[in-house]
Amino acid sequence: MASLKAYVITRALLTIPMVLILLTVIFFLLRILPGDPIRAMYGPKIPEDVAREIMHAWGLDKPWHLQYIDYLLGLLHGDLGISYRTKRPVW
Repeated sequence: MASLKAYVITRALLTIPMVLILLTVIFFLLRILPGDPIRAMYGPKIPEDVAREIMHAWGLDKPWHLQYIDYLLGLLHGDLGISYRTKRPVW
């Protein structure tokens, strides 16, 4: 019985780094994919100043490492972000 308890505790503790690695991979894969999310949503004819304002509002103008920290802190607080499509909380 003790070995089963140790096994379950070990597996539970191993999920923490595994989830962190998964979140990191997903975050950076979405950053390196080609394309501009602003232009994909609003079309290629969106004025540049409007696109910059939206990027600033979404935090996409920050360096990637600050975006990643904001992403992780938001997840820790239960904030999954705002849907770019519906403008409603993802939660």
